Amino acid sequence: MTEKRNRVTQISLRVTDEELSIIEEKMAQAGISNREHYLRLISTQGYILTFQLPEMKEVSFLLRNATNNINQIARRVNQGGYVYESELKQIQANQEKLWDTFCAILEEMKQLKLDRRN
Repeated sequence: MTEKRNRVTQISLRVTDEELSIIEEKMAQAGISNREHYLRLISTQGYILTFQLPEMKEVSFLLRNATNNINQIARRVNQGGYVYESELKQIQANQEKLWDTFCAILEEMKQLKLDRRN
């Protein structure tokens, strides 16, 4: 004798071949072979992340700025010039700000992971 199904509501979903391929790829990555089980899990326990981190723009700006400064200093030194202490201090300050901003982003991402567990 078989158990009575407790899932009686059926949902129909149409996807393109490409979308089906993506679903199957993600199922394989998750180690799930039953499509119905995977879709139920992702629909009830999964979540969509939308990153709108203004800090990422800041990191990008600081990284570009630091790279430009370092290249200018390297070019000057290679041409027999020297580096001003104020330039090095500015680069160091930018690097510290870059690192702090990067750490803040990592903390936000870590919090997302912790929130998902709860």
